[in-house]
Amino acid sequence: MFFKVRFILIHFFIIIALSLTRASDVDLKKMYLNADFDEIVKALKDSSFSELSLDRQLLLLECRARTGDGYSAVGNLHELLAQNNDNDSLLAAAGIVYHALGNWEKADNFLDNALTLNPLNSKALLAKAMLTLYFRNFNKAELFYEKAGEADPELKESLFYRICGNEIYDASRNVTKLMKHYESSAEYYRNTKKPDKARKIEIRLNMLKRVKRGTLYSVRTNSDKVELPIVNFAPNSYYKCLLLKAGNKNYKILLDTGNATGWSVHNPELLNKLGHYSGGVTEASTGSVEKSLKSKFILTPEVDFGDFKISDLKGIFFPKPRKEYFDANLNPIFIRDRVVTIDFINNKFVLRSKKRFDEDLAKTPANSLSKVRFYGYEWAFAPVQINGYASGLAIIETGAEDISVKLKYAQFINLPLTPKVKTFRGKEYEYHVSDIDLMLGVFLFRRPQVEIWQKRFYDTITGLCDNVVIGPWALEGKFILSFDPFDNVVVLQR
Repeated sequence: MFFKVRFILIHFFIIIALSLTRASDVDLKKMYLNADFDEIVKALKDSSFSELSLDRQLLLLECRARTGDGYSAVGNLHELLAQNNDNDSLLAAAGIVYHALGNWEKADNFLDNALTLNPLNSKALLAKAMLTLYFRNFNKAELFYEKAGEADPELKESLFYRICGNEIYDASRNVTKLMKHYESSAEYYRNTKKPDKARKIEIRLNMLKRVKRGTLYSVRTNSDKVELPIVNFAPNSYYKCLLLKAGNKNYKILLDTGNATGWSVHNPELLNKLGHYSGGVTEASTGSVEKSLKSKFILTPEVDFGDFKISDLKGIFFPKPRKEYFDANLNPIFIRDRVVTIDFINNKFVLRSKKRFDEDLAKTPANSLSKVRFYGYEWAFAPVQINGYASGLAIIETGAEDISVKLKYAQFINLPLTPKVKTFRGKEYEYHVSDIDLMLGVFLFRRPQVEIWQKRFYDTITGLCDNVVIGPWALEGKFILSFDPFDNVVVLQR
């Protein structure tokens, strides 16, 4: 009898354990579909990796990558790939990890291989959609995104899928599809009994209905080449600003290739003079302010710089966080129908047709210029090499300062680190320095005391984070910087 009872109890506890595991799997899937990648990492990080099922191992590696920690996933990923490289789920996870690390070609190869094995792998399809955005093939990104939804109806109804759709349709500037996506998202929130969120989406949708030209950030000029003077924001500062005249006053508009939106306004007087449509409240982050800032979505019908106009600028408004702050930030990467040039030698902002740009460039001696492929739909990422041995990913950010490096990347490539402390606006910050030679194309940037900082921002969908920042202090007086959206190259000229 004792043994019978014992057997029954053991059997009971096994059933309970299995049911808990199944419930936990359900919870993990729910977290994933809600894009709660941080929560998945917390739920799995204390488990022995080798004792996790393959599905959970891949989920943990993917979520580490999506939370900006792709480097911690690489070792385990290599071990799994050495054991089995013909599993489409494993190859999809590898593509996601390498995207987070900014290794574009490797990510693309892994995702293509996964889709060759299983053309309906929805994770691979969705990851391919996001990667294709970074390759700046916007129509193709839409197709992969829609295929992912067709392949996996449960994914299609998820918050994660809708977040990706917001990014994809916004980046493609397909206003018609973006509005349909917002309509679908509002319906989703109504059906899930979240009327406040549905209302927020509807407000943004109403703002989009005000777009007049069918596309966002449309540039109009009367010439194939337009030149405007740019000024430094302040003495001893190399932040380059356009002067925008509104009424009888000039406003300083920072040319900021690190701005997450096409345009952000901070001067309420300027906002009122230009006129705008509101898309509801949100929160914004900026590099020089540690806390999130209350802001609102805006659509500016037209901004007139005299020799050129930009129509239907979608962006945000938040008041200046301090007195000495820009009146607005304009990210010229969002301009896709002209080649954009910021001339750090002659202090000019230039817009050219592709034909005119190529004609002008043909007159430049070949040994004084360098062309480098750039990636990204909001920011310009370019491949660089550090100290002759380490490949990295740099963001060219004209709203930053000099060259800096991210700490996890520096540790990953084994840079020697010296700790330092800096006081900024009355507060102490810990960082490191190191000695680097950075190559961007054919040009060498030597920094014997480059600053190395913890990352603050990363793409919350893909986990992508730049390894290196190249700011205007590195370009001032030495380079002419151009972004060619037709060939997707950044051109540096001396």
